[in-house]
Amino acid sequence: NLKKYKRGLLSYYFSPKHMVHLGNVENYSFADLAYRRTEKYDPRSGKDNLCIELEHIEQETGRILGSTSAVNQNSIKNVCRKDDVLFGKLRPYLRKYALVKQECVCSSEIWALVPKKTVLPQFLFYLVQSEEFIKVANISSGTKMPRAEWSNVEKAVFYIPSAVVQQEIILQLEGIDTLIANNDKICAQLNKLKKGLLQQLFI
Repeated sequence: NLKKYKRGLLSYYFSPKHMVHLGNVENYSFADLAYRRTEKYDPRSGKDNLCIELEHIEQETGRILGSTSAVNQNSIKNVCRKDDVLFGKLRPYLRKYALVKQECVCSSEIWALVPKKTVLPQFLFYLVQSEEFIKVANISSGTKMPRAEWSNVEKAVFYIPSAVVQQEIILQLEGIDTLIANNDKICAQLNKLKKGLLQQLFI
């Protein structure tokens, strides 16, 4: 229910109608909000780092649940730096995104988006979660393995409020994310307790 509520908030906050109602907003193409980091990492360099693959990003929550060693990879990876926003371009409808907390590398199937001065990093992180963005990202190429097309995304127009309003929206959504994470932990603990009780009952 909290996840559904968050989706509703995202739709509300990022709808053009709501943004215009706020006043003092400007419309920007996505290319004016962020660009793709182009630095690459070659595993043959011998320099190790954390590597994030699509399977390490939890669907729809923005959480990074794991990583692997970069030197053990066979393909070129994208470099990611703190405050980059990751977005899985392969099957964009899976809603795989994350905010980078430390320097790492990631799959070439993930965009490392660098926020420009027009947006706060956390605001960009929530923007890519919105229906407005996902709708554009889903205009993809390929049928079995659809991928978001940068040529579509970069031209999409979004209404962006002042930094002060961006921060207010960030705080609201971060609060919901905290509630979701706490409830997920409680559910995991209860499931673990149930499993232990069942084992005791049927020994």
